[in-house]
Amino acid sequence: MATETPTTWIERVQTQSRRLLDARPSWLFRGNSTRDADDGIEGGTRFFQTLSANLLLRAGDPCRTLLLTSPAPGDGKSTISANLAAHLTRQRTSVLLVDADLRRPVLHRIFQLPNELGFSDVLNGVVEPEKAILETSQGLHILPSGPTPEEPTSLLGSDRIRDLLTHLSQTFGMILFDAPPVFSAADPTLLAPVVDWTLLVLSAGTTTVEEAKRAKEMVEAARGRVLGSVLNNLDARFAPDYYRYTNYYTQST
Repeated sequence: MATETPTTWIERVQTQSRRLLDARPSWLFRGNSTRDADDGIEGGTRFFQTLSANLLLRAGDPCRTLLLTSPAPGDGKSTISANLAAHLTRQRTSVLLVDADLRRPVLHRIFQLPNELGFSDVLNGVVEPEKAILETSQGLHILPSGPTPEEPTSLLGSDRIRDLLTHLSQTFGMILFDAPPVFSAADPTLLAPVVDWTLLVLSAGTTTVEEAKRAKEMVEAARGRVLGSVLNNLDARFAPDYYRYTNYYTQST
């Protein structure tokens, strides 16, 4: 059997990813999202430029509010969220990135920002959003998670979310929510119905076909819309069967 070249393999993986998500687009990140967004991800500039351009140029059904989630912890969701938001800002879009992971927030650490006030305070009516939103030196606006509430799910399921989105949309051209993994909490399925689209971050080294399908089904069962997926941690130098993710592509054909 002839050995696939990295380019052929990537094309096959991308095609199978579209099939897995019912023809939805798939963006493949050929790297490991481990560096802070303000520093940029090595080798990832072109990827994030392409992904942000695709979101900005959507016609007919625009994407102004986007939820990013993943099947499980460790898939690289938060660093993908941070870098995507940073690149959208560089394209002169007014962007707000919300840390909607009220259980294990990380965005304030990625951007080295305080977390005394944030999303949880806004939802609780403790503070107006303008008082909790911070701005990075690159012009990206961040709403940190704030203090961990006793019942995050109840807070995220409140009617105040829709009112908050309406209010924030008057100021920001795009709003991104970095939510917990769908297998960890019900929080993403509460947010998915109130945003335009959901983007699934999958890990080439960890995610299985069953997990990817289940994550998609959970979002859609909550009446959320899955825009597509980002296949993170993709390294084309290795053989296709190195990845569990690639193996299940073969099984799904």
